[in-house]
Amino acid sequence: MNENGFFTRVFGESHAGFVRSIITYFGILIFLAGIVLIVKAVSGNGTIDIKMALDEGKLGIGSVGIVLSFLGFLLLLVSSLFRDRS
Repeated sequence: MNENGFFTRVFGESHAGFVRSIITYFGILIFLAGIVLIVKAVSGNGTIDIKMALDEGKLGIGSVGIVLSFLGFLLLLVSSLFRDRS
């Protein structure tokens, strides 16, 4: 049985490598931008209201760089976890 990776099943054989490369490059770019913002100590003060059926609350964000670094890391993780295994 031929086990195709996630990107191959979704985007087809010809586009899977391209999409994975774009996600990896954007992940690296966003991660590095987050590191630069951490070094420059750029802060963003704000709260996010979270309302669920069982509970509600507020989430405070203090550093934009940490959020961007986390997002970039998640993109890199997704692009490496869903690679084709041949």
